[in-house]
Amino acid sequence: MITRRKVLAGIGASLALPHFDSIAAAQVGSSKVSAQKFVGIGIFFGMNPDWFFPESGQETFVMPDLLNSLTPHQDDLTIFSQLDHPGIKAGHNSTHTFLSGVRYDMASSMPDGNLTVDQRIAEELGGSTRFRSLQYGIAPHSSSYLSWTRHAVPLRPEQSIERAFDRLFLNENAAEKAEAKARLNQGKSVLDLVNDQAKQLQKRLGKRDRDKLDEYFTSVRTLEKDLNQTLAWGDKEKPKVDYQKPSPPSTFVQKVPLFYDLIALAMQTDSTRAITFDITDFGGASGIAGIDSGYHTLTHHGKMEGRLSQLRKIEQFHADQFGRFLGLLKSKQGSSGKRLLDEVNVVFGSGLGNANSHSNRNLPIIAAGGSFQHRQHMTLPKTRSTQVPACNLFTSILQNMGIEDEKFGTADGTLTDFTA
Repeated sequence: MITRRKVLAGIGASLALPHFDSIAAAQVGSSKVSAQKFVGIGIFFGMNPDWFFPESGQETFVMPDLLNSLTPHQDDLTIFSQLDHPGIKAGHNSTHTFLSGVRYDMASSMPDGNLTVDQRIAEELGGSTRFRSLQYGIAPHSSSYLSWTRHAVPLRPEQSIERAFDRLFLNENAAEKAEAKARLNQGKSVLDLVNDQAKQLQKRLGKRDRDKLDEYFTSVRTLEKDLNQTLAWGDKEKPKVDYQKPSPPSTFVQKVPLFYDLIALAMQTDSTRAITFDITDFGGASGIAGIDSGYHTLTHHGKMEGRLSQLRKIEQFHADQFGRFLGLLKSKQGSSGKRLLDEVNVVFGSGLGNANSHSNRNLPIIAAGGSFQHRQHMTLPKTRSTQVPACNLFTSILQNMGIEDEKFGTADGTLTDFTA
């Protein structure tokens, strides 16, 4: 079978090839490449390493108490130890590197900037669905955004469960569609105008500023592509689902499961191929009994028992809701007739290893679904000279989705013992 990797090897080039429909069709028809969807879940404050990582290794591992709710899904997940992003420090200010391995202020020195794995997927596969990608979040702020373009532009997550539902499933009436189409066409006109102005400006700029302008042009072209895609889908009916629009949730414990529900439905209806879910803070009341301090305060527990016991309740909630989400994906049928979970590559974790010490080392990461060989606790080498970058996992996932990149971000290859 022809793959993009073989084409690259044949011409000896490092350029990113376009997405060839004939190659994609062959890959989709292959039994190996069936998981063409991705969900990235980021916990901004990380997970306490003393509770998160299993004590035993490889296939015989016993789930730690915190993750007991994941035991029914043990055959469908892998927990990683000693994965992180080489050279990344600065605690909370680097948490946004979770899905890229690159800080936004280092993007200019990288070939693909700080492009996140979900947006790499959107570049390749996003054109075949209503939405190129979707971003959801609870109390996010700029330092926590999970999703970034290759030009160091963060994609702001939707925080309203009602707006998220409407965008996925609510069909506008004829007048509303006409108004939306007019706004989109007006947006295209504005882009044409700023493009013309920028081209005139380009003649008067030095090389460095021309490079910046080239990045701007690329961003404009991406916006144009998104607008055209929205226009193309504007007259098509949105999918019907057996799920009532939720009432506005008031607490953290109400918001989280509702967003997980919508993510599962978006995957099932093939509304998009890439979703990120940024869980940063409570965004109001927690709704968890016994919590009387802020989430951030509790992560800096200083090993004080009172704070640790409250933090444990929060992280138990995260683990339980992730387990519930995996159960949802297992209960739904995918487009191939398999379980939806087999078609979705799921990554749960954080760009923060230990919030108490502001460490970005040994990131808490779980991969699930995607037809990988799971039921593993994969412990990677932890010396600096033999460090395995977390982006090796993302490269493995991209290749599992038929995106034949040799490397992604700061990767030096794939995870050789983690195959589909």
